[in-house]
Amino acid sequence: MTNFDHLPNRHNTGSYKWDKYKNTDIIPLWVADMDFVSPPCISEAMIESAQFGVFGYSEATESCEQAFINYVSEHHNIKPKAQELFWLPGLVCALHAVCRAYTQPGDEVITFTPIYPPFLYAPGNSGAKTVEVPLDPETHRPNMAWLRNAINEQTKVLLLCNPHNPVGICFSKEELAEIATICLENNIVLCSDEVHCDLILDPESQHHSIATISPEIAQQSVTLMAPSKTWNIAGLGCSIAYIPNDSLRRKFIRECRGKIPETNIAGLVAGEAAYRDGESWRLEVIDYLRGNLDLIEKFVAESNGKIRMQRPSATYLAWLDFRESGLANPAKELEAAGVGLSDGKDFGLAGYMRLNFGCPRSLLEEALKRIKSCLT
Repeated sequence: MTNFDHLPNRHNTGSYKWDKYKNTDIIPLWVADMDFVSPPCISEAMIESAQFGVFGYSEATESCEQAFINYVSEHHNIKPKAQELFWLPGLVCALHAVCRAYTQPGDEVITFTPIYPPFLYAPGNSGAKTVEVPLDPETHRPNMAWLRNAINEQTKVLLLCNPHNPVGICFSKEELAEIATICLENNIVLCSDEVHCDLILDPESQHHSIATISPEIAQQSVTLMAPSKTWNIAGLGCSIAYIPNDSLRRKFIRECRGKIPETNIAGLVAGEAAYRDGESWRLEVIDYLRGNLDLIEKFVAESNGKIRMQRPSATYLAWLDFRESGLANPAKELEAAGVGLSDGKDFGLAGYMRLNFGCPRSLLEEALKRIKSCLT
């Protein structure tokens, strides 16, 4: 049984998350990595690799590919062939590669907002225009009429995040089928970032991968996955693009070569171990995260309407509505109280904050106490 109540001391370890507030008493609950020690199967596999002692150029081994194929086949009903996979050191670079591969300067890329910030700036870095389609402000669900109205002849790509970061919804099979139909009708490449697909917290919710919706959309889509969020190995750099269509895959790979580094040995070793042997740890961490989410939900209910939240179905990210909090600048005022959250402005929606609850419960409890002190 894993002790998720243990807080590793990440100060002065090069942690991007913790070093943002170096030499302060601010609790960092912003960037999306967890304050949990990764499962032993991963560290054991990495030790074995390190003891081998040769670290030359590498690529995904057959056993690594098979571990991923077996996992997604069992959990997500995806049946990829090894040649349909392209291994990358991260998914942000993959979003950029998608925009470069399938757009020309002046084309448009659609995404649902609020959204993880790279979705907003990746198109512009390729000379394309980002077109934002808001999720319904009350339900956080997609409005298909708004999506259709945003499409024109310049629309070439739709960037989807499912499960969604930051609101935490799992798109339903019916929603995905309609989105797929719209993309097929308009010859739009659908890129689905599914990095949080193995962290479904709501027992009534289910992840549906875009590649399983229909054979037609599987041939007009790029599915992005990674073990990074689920098993807390983002710093090791291991991600996968699943692209069944030969032409789309060739264009994608062409935009990666010479621009994006190869996946490193450590990431491949860790990723294989996670997909092959990390299932029991995954189920344990989901159970712990549900308890953390219960705590946040109770806190929100006791805020007397000053903070609102729709309980996320997936991820370890809570999207908190601070518009009735009385705080003029929530990000700055929360930092002054000793809590560092992600500012909703960066996701395209001011007045909200994203809280990462992938941490020991004692740390979360202290953070919530500090947030409460701002509300009184």
